[in-house]
Amino acid sequence: MWEPLNEELSRWQDSGLTATLWWRDDDAVRVTPELEKLLTVAANTGTAPAIAVIPAVLKTNHMTPLNDTLFDCDGCAVFVHGFAHVNHASAGEKKCEFANQRSSDVMEDEIRRGVQILSAFDCFHAVFVPPWNRASDKLMDVLVEAGIRGFSGYGPRPAPMPKAGLKQVNTHMDIIDWKGSRGFAGTERVLTMMTRHLRQKRHGLADVQEPTGVLSHHLVHDDDCTSFLDEFITRTRNHPAVHWLTPEQAFQQ
Repeated sequence: MWEPLNEELSRWQDSGLTATLWWRDDDAVRVTPELEKLLTVAANTGTAPAIAVIPAVLKTNHMTPLNDTLFDCDGCAVFVHGFAHVNHASAGEKKCEFANQRSSDVMEDEIRRGVQILSAFDCFHAVFVPPWNRASDKLMDVLVEAGIRGFSGYGPRPAPMPKAGLKQVNTHMDIIDWKGSRGFAGTERVLTMMTRHLRQKRHGLADVQEPTGVLSHHLVHDDDCTSFLDEFITRTRNHPAVHWLTPEQAFQQ
């Protein structure tokens, strides 16, 4: 199962190229065993994930709160994950919090409030992650007005800077089977996503400057998710053609 990825990375090495990787985890609202387990994997493998936190849920959560000491791995970052992770899409449309029918003023107000809440974290970065990885076309203008400097969705980015002052760096390998078991998607399937994006970049079919992103959701992780992340990061960190980036470094590419 690992051979196609190994072969692709060998081609990167033979071409004198370096594949940059980074990691984003979504839906954090409080301290859970699942989040602690994910951060243990990060610490043990020497990687630094971006933790996308839901601001409104964090503010109203009366259970064990998130705090800076939890994110003590070198280079970890807190991103803004929507505002309340509530669906505002019209009936029949795919779920979307920042949907087309919502006014720009309302969306901007929510984003500003989210930034205010999460800026209490020392490792906060003004990067916005839309729930369900989708949002209104007008959101990019709203983000800039609200002081956001980065955007992260899913799939190859259309452009590094969708708006002046707004850097986009997406994720490309989702380890969860959302349409099936809602657990681990399987090693072969997940590695195929990673290999495909690397191949597209090597052939000039995707932005070669965009780091390839791993996407996880700690709250739904099973043991297979944890085992895969540990093995995947360990294997790739030891490959001479791979360089793992912190979230801050990813948005500097």
